[in-house]
Amino acid sequence: MDDTAYAVQWMQIYGIPDELDLDWVRSYLKPIAYRGWDHETYIAALTLDRLNQLPGITKPSWLDYLYYERSLWMAVVLACLCIVAVFTSPILERREN
Repeated sequence: MDDTAYAVQWMQIYGIPDELDLDWVRSYLKPIAYRGWDHETYIAALTLDRLNQLPGITKPSWLDYLYYERSLWMAVVLACLCIVAVFTSPILERREN
């Protein structure tokens, strides 16, 4: 986490590299920043705030959020599919011998 904080601080000073996608950095920092109140969470929240204040950075749209958080959405879809499969599966009748 400290390395990411230093990298964002260097980006404030020297600029953002062209090949770096800041939405991936934002996607990495966001779950950590809202986790609790330990030292790492504090650093992540400050780094996320500093990242959002970099010059030339725009806030992500809803489509960007959906795209960069696609792992979470696919996990939710998979869980829903499992629930549907359980409730729509045929019930086996017990044979009495």
